[in-house]
Parts: sequence; structure tokens; C-alpha cells
Amino acid sequence: MAMWKRLHRTGPEANEIDVNMDAAVHMQRSKDSTTIYFSVATSDSVHTLSVRETPDEIHALIAL
Repeated sequence: MAMWKRLHRTGPEANEIDVNMDAAVHMQRSKDSTTIYFSVATSDSVHTLSVRETPDEIHALIAL
């Protein structure tokens, strides 16, 4: 079963989003946001999502 967590996007689409953290491959914190990286199964590319929570806050969140 997937581990979904409710996070908050940054930028103009700053809203809540439910994220399947089992699909994340890497998180990187910058000055005021965390970028979460997801691999794309059908290509060699990655998808990113910027959220305002820190990696420690994300890990501490209870799964939905």
C-alpha cells in the first residue's frame, strides 16, 4: 500500500497536494522549499515537485 502524505506546493499553484512518497526517489532542500524528485517509468526523465515542508517535516508527517 502506498504512503500518501498531504503537502503544500510552492509558487503560483500554492495549494495542498497528496503525494505518494513511495514513488519519490530523492528530496533536496533549498532556501525556502524542498524539491521532491520522481522517476518516470516510461523514459529516462524525472518529474519534480516543490513543496514548502522540510524533509524532516515530511518524514514526520503521518500517512493519510
